[in-house]
Parts: sequence; structure tokens; C-alpha cells
Amino acid sequence: MTKTRAFLYASLALFVALGVCGQQALAGDVGSHGETGIILTDHWTPGPVPEAAAAVLAGPVSFDVPPPSVGPPPSWPCVAPKSPCTGDPAGGLLMGVPLQEAPITGTNNCTMVKCGQILAMFETTTATGAVSATITIKQGTTTIFSGKAKGATAKANQVGLVYLNGAQLATTAVAGAATVTVTTTVGTTKVSGKTTIYLM
Repeated sequence: MTKTRAFLYASLALFVALGVCGQQALAGDVGSHGETGIILTDHWTPGPVPEAAAAVLAGPVSFDVPPPSVGPPPSWPCVAPKSPCTGDPAGGLLMGVPLQEAPITGTNNCTMVKCGQILAMFETTTATGAVSATITIKQGTTTIFSGKAKGATAKANQVGLVYLNGAQLATTAVAGAATVTVTTTVGTTKVSGKTTIYLM
């Protein structure tokens, strides 16, 4: 693990555990693929930025339990004490429980209805500008889902959350592993994060 990646995960852990400051920015789109959005918040950085830090650092990507309300704003992700998680401890991050599996057989499966919430974290060090993201789910070279999020404007030293509520998979999806990729662009800088889910 590189120093930069270790720094990113340590910073994200402290972001969740110790708190954040500044204003939360929320922007989103509602489209045929479900509601999407980008949340930005200022954060406290533990110590100096590593000498080789990139302008934007990619964080974890997860496929989570969908929020009870898609909003806007959705029930989660939510940075407390901003609405709607005003009753949670300041600086906490409210998010759905990560899932490892998604159904593609039986009634109301993910090829018939929108399922889950895709969440990706990123951190800016020096990058600024408009934020957008592309979200794909692939099995090998076959794309079984694609979506987009856009609308927020980032400044330096922020943590960002890209989310998409509800991915309806193509009927070409088959049982087995699928790769979820979120590519986030801040200004002109792109970073990508991935996770694997299993379709059954």
C-alpha cells in the first residue's frame, strides 16, 4: 500500500470517527437510473499532506442497502449533523450497510426493479472545480448498468461522497461476480474506485 493510499484511508477513517467542519454541499440529478448526487464537506486533515499526494484521491466504493427515503436529500449518505441525520453525533457519516450480493432471479430481482445504493468516496487535496461521476457495473466486458452524477463544485481539502440510489441491471446479467466502478472527475482530474458484487 502506498503512503498516499494509506493517508487516504486514514483520513477517511478520521473523517467518520472524529468529525468534520464547514458546510455540506449537496447536488443531485434524478434520471432514468434513479436518483444520484454528490455531497461535499470540509474536513480536518491529520498532519501534512504526503509529498506525493495526487490532486484527488479515490476512496472506497460500496454497494449498500438502499435508503428508506431517496429524498432529496436521501436518508443516507448523510454527514451529521446536517439534515436529515440531525440527531446523529456531529461529524459522523450515516450510510447503508454494505451488501455483497444482489439477486437476479426470482420476483422483484435487480433486473426487474432498482436495487441498492452505490456509494463512492473521494478526497481533494489541491483539485477544485465541477464534480461529476460515471458509474458502471460490468461482467467481463459486458456493461450491465451505467449511470451518472453531477452538479457539485469542489474546493481543496474536501471529502466527497458520490451516490446512486437504485441500479436496475440489464437482463443480460448472469450469476457470478460483477465489478462496480465509479470514476469521479474534479475539474480536470479523474480518479476511479471499484468494488465487486456477486449476482445470484
